[in-house]
Amino acid sequence: MKEFIRHKIQDFLQYSSKHRGQNAICFPFLNHNMLDIINSVQKNKYPYQIKFLPKVDNRHFENRYLTFEHLNEKKELFDNYSMQIERFFIDNKVKYYVLDRLTNDDLYLHAAIMGAKTSPKTEIVYLDHGESGQYNLPYEIYWTSFTDYYYVGNTDMRGYVEKLAESLNSKTKIREWKRRLPEKKETRKGLLLYAPAFHELGTFGSSYSDVLKYQVRKHMLFALEKLADTHKLKVIWKYMKGEEGFDAVPEIIKNYRLKNIRYELRNNFNFWLSRAEFFVADCVSTTFYDAMDLGIKSLALWPSILMDIRPDVLKRFGESIYIYDSIDQAIKQLQYFLDQKFWYQVKVPHSPDLFPWEENNGKMS
Repeated sequence: MKEFIRHKIQDFLQYSSKHRGQNAICFPFLNHNMLDIINSVQKNKYPYQIKFLPKVDNRHFENRYLTFEHLNEKKELFDNYSMQIERFFIDNKVKYYVLDRLTNDDLYLHAAIMGAKTSPKTEIVYLDHGESGQYNLPYEIYWTSFTDYYYVGNTDMRGYVEKLAESLNSKTKIREWKRRLPEKKETRKGLLLYAPAFHELGTFGSSYSDVLKYQVRKHMLFALEKLADTHKLKVIWKYMKGEEGFDAVPEIIKNYRLKNIRYELRNNFNFWLSRAEFFVADCVSTTFYDAMDLGIKSLALWPSILMDIRPDVLKRFGESIYIYDSIDQAIKQLQYFLDQKFWYQVKVPHSPDLFPWEENNGKMS
């Protein structure tokens, strides 16, 4: 039903804009970020029609991350999609193809990038929908290679990606945009929100055994239960929809009768973040940045065995990021964090730029 409504709204937006200009801005699908842009285009009367990628019967979803090897397996279908989308961009005079995510298992969206790249008058505008303090070179190299504009979420990230793009001799324009942030609600005193990483059930990913991941989670849960008693806390362990595989946390909570921790499926992540007094994450990603922006007392715990955190990020956030060698060290730091009346808080630096269609008061270049 949601998809049906989404397509109906997309059809309406396309129809209502068909006399607005000769050129178009195209989106892969409608979401909050895309809707914000469309509303801005309409409000400021920029001379662009609104388009969405044409619907296809078979988007060919894969139950795995797409790699170049996988794309080669489906080369005929991929090439067919790419040519269809290139023709769509040319026929509809699409000036900008705007997207804020590229689903790893969606062949059609990957083909759309190639279709936009080969369309002679179409420019690709990528809006990074999250923020990260880790190095993620495959991801960053991809977007600095295949896009015309790469918008990141904060000023530190912009500086880092600009240097990377320069080292690659990339002509991509690196800019910054203002992501939609959660709205701060009234703080629930004593509410500690714990957020495991969005992928592979936390910081111990697929390269580590299920036994090790289970032991780490069990150890952390027992520590949180004890600290919750000491500090009069209620802990929310927030399930992330992006996680894969079996999560043992609910069984541990049930079997060991942990009374202070709730494994939460209800509401989205921002519902709980906007109400939390304390926030603890096991990675330096979007959730951590959003908590800092909201002024929530926050701690990111990061195992030294994983990829490095960028030096500019460590300098920016100080004690709020703790790199540990063992889970016992992480738990000691968590206790220290809760014991402190005052904690190192810093606002994330932001300096958003205009979008290309907003420059020159929206006139065509």
